[in-house]
Amino acid sequence: MTEISNEQVSRYDRQIRLWGFDGQQRILNFVILKSKCIVSELKGFNPTVNIISVPQESEYTAQFFSDYDLVVASNSGMSEQVKINNVCREANIKFISANIFGLYGYIFCDLLDHDYKVEKKSADENNPDEQKITVEEHTETYVNLERSVSHDYNNLTGRKMKRSASPLLFMIQGYLKLKSDSDGSLDKNLLVEKMKDILNDLFKKSNVIENYVSEEDIKMFTESIDSGIGAGNSVLGGILAQEVIKVISRKNLPISNWLVYDVLESDAMVYRVD
Repeated sequence: MTEISNEQVSRYDRQIRLWGFDGQQRILNFVILKSKCIVSELKGFNPTVNIISVPQESEYTAQFFSDYDLVVASNSGMSEQVKINNVCREANIKFISANIFGLYGYIFCDLLDHDYKVEKKSADENNPDEQKITVEEHTETYVNLERSVSHDYNNLTGRKMKRSASPLLFMIQGYLKLKSDSDGSLDKNLLVEKMKDILNDLFKKSNVIENYVSEEDIKMFTESIDSGIGAGNSVLGGILAQEVIKVISRKNLPISNWLVYDVLESDAMVYRVD
């Protein structure tokens, strides 16, 4: 493990104050697989970080991923993400996928059995002017993407269903499947009907009540796909970066296991779907 140099202590002083010396040590030694298209931009932010790109056509095998601690996937359809996630699990590698479609985005995490710590502050009986800090250790068990999207909702209704998964979560899952089925070539004139067909099939397999997602919601989702707002991308990207830091530093619980983001409502909701 590479030790933190004095120059790095000075450079990352603020970060060390946030997630601790051990957390920063892990960040400096963590290896993350990312897309080639963003390598030059990332190097511009911090030239001291070693960033290596891999060809997009690389074969996804356990051996291929074995050099990485975490894989972050984006802009892939459902079938490709399921394949990458399963291969990562085979190699005991944590997996995150994320994307934004116009005004709606998501983050999914499969972090295997993830150990993390939470700091609790309380009054110090011996010194009223100081706070006592205790550290609790926890383990969160995650499931893979394939299992999560096959979850049985047992025909829940009303508030119980809304607490389990929002209509937006299903639209995102449906669109990811549509991207896989269409091989990347989507006829915008047929999007609404195709989404309705995919969602109806998903609802039957997962025992979701009929018409849980309205046609109006589907139209709004499909019409917004090409009308993204830069600020929305920045917000979701910031959340993703924050969650990656949590994973590496093992400080606080990362998303478990879905986050869906509505740009217009400025709303981000987390759902645990096993």
